[in-house]
Amino acid sequence: MLLRLPPVFLTVLIAIASCSVYILNIAIESGFADSPYNFNQTTVGLAYMSTGIGYILSSMAGGRWMDSIMAREARKVVRSDSHGKLISLPEDHMKENAWVANTLYPLSSLWFGWTMYYGVQFMVPISALFVFGFTLMLHFTLGTTMLTEFVRKRSSAGVTVNNFVRNILSCVGTIVAAPWMKGVGLRYMMTKLCIICLLLGSLGIWLITRNAQRWRGTLDKALKEMD
Repeated sequence: MLLRLPPVFLTVLIAIASCSVYILNIAIESGFADSPYNFNQTTVGLAYMSTGIGYILSSMAGGRWMDSIMAREARKVVRSDSHGKLISLPEDHMKENAWVANTLYPLSSLWFGWTMYYGVQFMVPISALFVFGFTLMLHFTLGTTMLTEFVRKRSSAGVTVNNFVRNILSCVGTIVAAPWMKGVGLRYMMTKLCIICLLLGSLGIWLITRNAQRWRGTLDKALKEMD
């Protein structure tokens, strides 16, 4: 039922990023194990630390950045309750942070794919993995937080739907990654993945920021009917 509501569906659409994670994970293993890198299993495993460090740092800094943006937007229009506490709206989450995250995580996958193809010094694609991890976690945090804001009375159901779709996309990414990479090569796979993620993510962000005010009323009415 929740997927029939536009803001919920579009928030889940942005979760297409989940698919890219598992495609990239398989590309890391395949790319570093082959020539010219020829990493052993232990070294390939260490390569994943770059993405993990990006996740950790983003989880620490990303929330603070989003909170500051939300507070700034509320102050800009003097939106507060009777006690002076700032009131944030779901669309306040999607400002420059959304565009930065949605732009950099696909571009970093492109960076990774092409530098791996040309056998550039290994720290260059490793750096791409760090940027990917950092911006992807921003993306996930943003989508989940905004979804709970849209469906405050059913936030647990909203997060469940989001996780359900993300897990499906993760499964799809795991299944298609190896044959896709074998068919078109690492660089072109990452190029196509970059374009898909950029277009779908940008479309979702644009539609939500443009229609959020109108959708809030529709969403509140629909949620009351579900009770």
